[in-house]
Order: sequence, then structure tokens, then C-alpha cells
Amino acid sequence: GKKKTAQKVLTEIENLDSLRELLLDKNDIETLPTSLKNCANLQVISLTENPISPEQVSDLSECLHVKIDT
Repeated sequence: GKKKTAQKVLTEIENLDSLRELLLDKNDIETLPTSLKNCANLQVISLTENPISPEQVSDLSECLHVKIDT
């Protein structure tokens, strides 16, 4: 389903060196892989309308702009 597809995309994401913006709104994402920190050019990740908590993204928001529902 949709959730499984989004999680698969997230696990493959570290291989996308040129990725600058990642829009994953409305995908039932609850957690993020730590490998997102390895995306050197990633500047923005949008996770609105996902069941993810601010605590799940707190370490990422130090190095990029994170959009979530609060």
C-alpha cells in the first residue's frame, strides 16, 4: 500500500546525491531513516499530514528545513 511504498522510497533516498527537496505529504509516515542525514544536498523535507511527531525529526531540523504538522 501507500505506507509501504513511502517507506521503501525513504530507504532508497540516501543514494540520490542531487536531491534538494523531498515532499512526502499525506503518506502515513511515522518514522524517518537516519540515512536522510547523508543526503548532502537535501535542504527541505515536507511531511505534513503524516503521523510523525516533532521528536522524530528534531535531529534533522538542525541541518535542513522540515515541514510537519504540529
